[in-house]
This record gives sequence, C-alpha cells and structure tokens, in this order.
Amino acid sequence: MLIGQHRFRFYYFFGRLLSYSLAGLLAGELGAVLHIYLKKIHFAETLSIFLGIVFVVWGLSMLNKSAIPLRFPRWPLIQRVNEAISKLLLKDLSWATFLFGFFTVLLPCGQTLIVFAACALVGDPLVGLFNGFALALLTSPSLLFAMHLKRLLPFFRTRTDFILAFSTIAVGVLTLCRGLAEMGLISHWTLNEEASPFYHLVLF
Repeated sequence: MLIGQHRFRFYYFFGRLLSYSLAGLLAGELGAVLHIYLKKIHFAETLSIFLGIVFVVWGLSMLNKSAIPLRFPRWPLIQRVNEAISKLLLKDLSWATFLFGFFTVLLPCGQTLIVFAACALVGDPLVGLFNGFALALLTSPSLLFAMHLKRLLPFFRTRTDFILAFSTIAVGVLTLCRGLAEMGLISHWTLNEEASPFYHLVLF
C-alpha cells in the first residue's frame, strides 16, 4: 500500500522480476544436490504439514476472537536486511525503488521458498529461470491490488476479521494437504487428470 503512492513504483516490479528469475535460475543449478539430500529427510513435506497446522489453528483463533499468540524467532541478520531494504523505499529515486524490488527476494516468505525448492527439485536452470519469472509476474496483480486497497478499505473494514481468518484457514488446509500428498498419505488433487502430466493443474 505504501509503494502504491511512490512515483517510481513500477521500477519495483522490474527489480522483482529480475531477482526472482535469477533466484529460480540459481535454484535450478543447485537442484541436483538439494534433491538428493532434502528428499531423503522429507524436509519439504514435513514443513508443509507443520505450517498447514499452524495456519489452520491461527485462522480458527481469529474466528473465535481468541487470537493465539504465535511467537516467531527473530534473527538479527534478517532484521538488518529488512531495515536496509525498507530504507531504499524512502528514497525518491528510480534506482532505489528498483533495488527495493530486486532485494525483496531476500525477505523470508514461505510461498517463494516452496517455489524455489520446487525449481531446485527439477534440477534444470532454464526451468528454474522460467518459474522464477512466472512467480514474480503472476503475483504482480495481487500487489497492484494491494496498492489500490486504500480505496476499498471502507468496504472491507467490517469484514476484515472474517476475510483474514477464512484466507488463513484455506491456505493452511492446502499447505497441510500438500505435505500429506507428497508423503503419499493422501492423493494429489488434480483438476484435469485426463491431460498429460506436463499440463496437470494440481491444487495440492
């Protein structure tokens, strides 16, 4: 919402597209080694199940008006990176806004970690490059929506608790199901099973 008022806001998207593409490329390059190690310990599946449970409990607590305090560990390095990146947005310069977008890939985000982990599992740098670019591109509309959210706040103000709770629970259920499906405990939910596996649309 803050960057929506910035006159160089579109430089943010260019920086973000570039860094996510490069991150996908790097993840694909490192994929062969990571695949052998992470698959043995079921890291991605276990993390998905754990985060899914956390999100569902968190969402239910919001619905019941009994917010459960979730304390996340604080890492000084991440705090310093966050502060340094935030200061770039305060500069009224195009290159600073570009760098702000470029370095957002360094901020901790579960969804980007999942995508780049998937790129690493494929082990193909070009596939990683394409998926990193696609992630940045396809999530841009939601960022554009957030930039204009201030105009919609009067409508959402009375429904904020329900929207946040429902969204959190939905994400938690999908994340939990993804982990269970990857471990073979339940089946993946594919929308177009008749199509070639290359074109499958999988919800989890």
